[in-house]
Amino acid sequence: MDGLETAGRDGSDYLEAPPGVAAILSERRLNAARMEAGRLRQLQTRLGVEAGPDAVALYLTWLLECGESGRSIRRRLAALDLVERLAGRPPWSQRAEVSRLLRGLYRSAELGMVHPQVDPLHQEDLHIVIRTLSEPTPDQRLAAAAIALTNATNLSATALAQLRWADVAIKRNCAVVRPPPRTNRRAGVVPGRPLVISAGPDERVCPVALLRQARLATGSTGLLFGKTGNLWDVERLRSWLTLLPTLETGSWLRPKAQESELLAAIESVLEPAARQIRDRTLLLLGYGAALRATEAFNLDQAAVAAAPSGLLIAVPGRRSPAALPRDDRPWLCPVRAWQEWTNVLAQAGLVGPDRPAFVHLQGSVVTPVRLSREGLRLAVRLACAGAGLHGKYGFVSLRTGFIRTAIRDDSPLYRVAAQADFATLSGLARHERREQILRDNVAARLGL
Repeated sequence: MDGLETAGRDGSDYLEAPPGVAAILSERRLNAARMEAGRLRQLQTRLGVEAGPDAVALYLTWLLECGESGRSIRRRLAALDLVERLAGRPPWSQRAEVSRLLRGLYRSAELGMVHPQVDPLHQEDLHIVIRTLSEPTPDQRLAAAAIALTNATNLSATALAQLRWADVAIKRNCAVVRPPPRTNRRAGVVPGRPLVISAGPDERVCPVALLRQARLATGSTGLLFGKTGNLWDVERLRSWLTLLPTLETGSWLRPKAQESELLAAIESVLEPAARQIRDRTLLLLGYGAALRATEAFNLDQAAVAAAPSGLLIAVPGRRSPAALPRDDRPWLCPVRAWQEWTNVLAQAGLVGPDRPAFVHLQGSVVTPVRLSREGLRLAVRLACAGAGLHGKYGFVSLRTGFIRTAIRDDSPLYRVAAQADFATLSGLARHERREQILRDNVAARLGL
């Protein structure tokens, strides 16, 4: 590299910036371009190669073999591109020969940040994910079934932790439960003797209906309420059963709850968790406003305002606020989702104009820590996985899915660009080409 460094200084007159451009570009950047042009010219002289894209490709290859990092190679190529632009010619990085070489260097030298490809989350897929987040989780279904079953049979938490789906037969009007062989300290419960539970008229508190819903949510193999039947499963069941009346003093019997008490206990465990509310709000706002990950990360509560017709989000750095209209379906309404999430923040004492719009959750605890970019990606990925979507999803899937869905539905491009904060319509060209692949596909027209 020493010979080329000296040659770069000798070739300082290789680049002359026009007067108007010289006032814009810094002298440091112009000097770097002059030196890089001199190095390239010296290599051409040594190898006897004419100036052109082949010479630039040889120069970049030589830099890589000399141990230059990917960032350094990218910086040197940018300096050579500046030379071409000032001369009124296309930059080297857009030439086919150099472009092919760059693809190889991206793999071996890591020229820059390689953004992983993610699948777009189209509107119909988003609705599936939002619907799943609006419904009780499998654990919530199990908690409701455990409360109703304990109230009907007086089985202990230890017995429930050992209960298997093979011990439960759910029929149309009843459920037959065979308690585990371990001794149960409950009056009227004999190990191995079946317990017949009749179905009730109100499915909200009926143990048969709740067992059926739990089976649909979790499957019908293995343990019913636990993973291994150990102490951790027993303690989890006991935490669920604390919503029922406490045990009578000096007795192992638990008094039956009134129907209103039982309904209140079941509804409390079926309420959406803080994580569900946060993720549903995040998906609705991230999709409707076509937010970038950086924009969602920097979003504060003061930037989101509820209006009679919807939400107005003043995204930092954008020229105009993003408008999200109300929806008649409660589970899809961004206004209702934002209000529910702010209620969660208010209960944790985290409401304020300068506080982050989305925060990190530690289990069920709402923390004041701003949700990181990795947390944004993980929230979308887990929500899609919970809805049964197979693919590679991240936070950018929301923005890409909004753009692709709008283009697919023939929305005016200028409106899509305004909502997604594109400076020019050319930024939508890649998304438009991708959507046209399937729309104007010959195989689709032939019915294949």
